Amino acid sequence: MKITLIPKGAIIDKTKVSAVFLIGFIDNKIVVARNERGWDIPGGHLEEGEEPIDGLRREAEEEAGVSFVDAIPYATLSLPHEEKCMLFFVSNSCILGDFTPKPDAFERDLLNIKTFIGRYYGDKDLMQELILKAQESLKVQ
Repeated sequence: MKITLIPKGAIIDKTKVSAVFLIGFIDNKIVVARNERGWDIPGGHLEEGEEPIDGLRREAEEEAGVSFVDAIPYATLSLPHEEKCMLFFVSNSCILGDFTPKPDAFERDLLNIKTFIGRYYGDKDLMQELILKAQESLKVQ
């Protein structure tokens, strides 16, 4: 997997985006949800014709009951020789709303980075790097 940072103000080719994800911070903790695979950040595949930011709003609400005032695209993640990519956003303006457990999101939590990485079901090093890059992009603003 290859992480590519997005320069501030860059135009994103939305036709190449297959999925969107949010690294959302509240008081230096990350908004996470537990699904059938384990703990993860909110996100998922875009629906046909959906704008990336709209898909992000939908997925964040569906999976974690979270909204945000603004979210900045800061990185893409792709496999070598793949045209499609996953687009990652970061926000420190997240607002927790109501959360109701559902088949694809059992619970939500705010976790510090170390605890989340310990619980994360996927590639821990990759997620750690994505979080670090998210924090760095917030500092650049």
